[in-house]
Amino acid sequence: MKDLLHHISQTAEEHAIAFAKNIQAKVNAQEGNTLPVSAFKDYVDGSTPSGTAAYEKRGIAVDIPIWSQKQCIQCNRCAYVCPHAVIRPVALTEEEVAQAPEGLKTLDMIGMPDMKFTMTVSAYDCTGCGSCVNVCPGKKNKETGEVEKLLQWLTWKLMQESRHSSTLVERFRLNQKLLLNSKETTVKGSQFKQPLLEFSGACAGCGETPYAKLITQLFGDRMYIANATGCTSIWGNSSPSTPYTVTPEGKGPAWSNSCLKTTLSSDTVCCLHRIQSERQTESKKVEKIAEKTTDEAVKAAAAGVS
Repeated sequence: MKDLLHHISQTAEEHAIAFAKNIQAKVNAQEGNTLPVSAFKDYVDGSTPSGTAAYEKRGIAVDIPIWSQKQCIQCNRCAYVCPHAVIRPVALTEEEVAQAPEGLKTLDMIGMPDMKFTMTVSAYDCTGCGSCVNVCPGKKNKETGEVEKLLQWLTWKLMQESRHSSTLVERFRLNQKLLLNSKETTVKGSQFKQPLLEFSGACAGCGETPYAKLITQLFGDRMYIANATGCTSIWGNSSPSTPYTVTPEGKGPAWSNSCLKTTLSSDTVCCLHRIQSERQTESKKVEKIAEKTTDEAVKAAAAGVS
């Protein structure tokens, strides 16, 4: 019981790191058979921590997109279509830019001159699919009249050693100031929100994960996902890593997988359990109010709710 309580008290990040170090690294190295049974004592209920795919860093892309701030129109379409949440726009204050790694490229945010805009690329998580480059509208060159893309392919050898995604990860969440200028339900605004599906093992250029990623950006901190058999169960939680992740507050999608024919029933049970839990919570609140009041009308109303 003492070990279990320690396990529960860990933060989501600490929990994920411990799992990645103690279990995930061994399994990915095909050394899972060397793990003792005791290594799994914290996971006897079948659950595993969220966000562990972020610690794999596969580095499989031969070419990766490099952002050019000169042609960028800040549409965020590249981030919108990225299957693996590799490209993310970041809004920074002048103070944050000053504290960022040397060489960070930025430009003034459209409609927000007191903020700076940059686009980060997590090179080690990129699969080199090219979706971002294909969707980029670019910007017409006034001199030549040709449309120039803001994303260009560069090989690893030509890439500068200035990868900022890990340093700026805390800026991926939409702040209140941005909400006033870029609504979170638009293509542009939604991409300033933290994706709660990232770095999955989906194929390069996957057509499913961009949609799933977007849903997590809009509703992920309160999502239940009942997954049936198919690609979504493979990239969604292939042991030992989990691409569904959580916010700094520890909130994120609750994911489970079941056989194709039983998914509906298991999903229904989860929903009914949630509804019943909420009703019980509200009922207890009403009972406490009734205990503290002398108003008979309130007591009668509370009795009706209970």
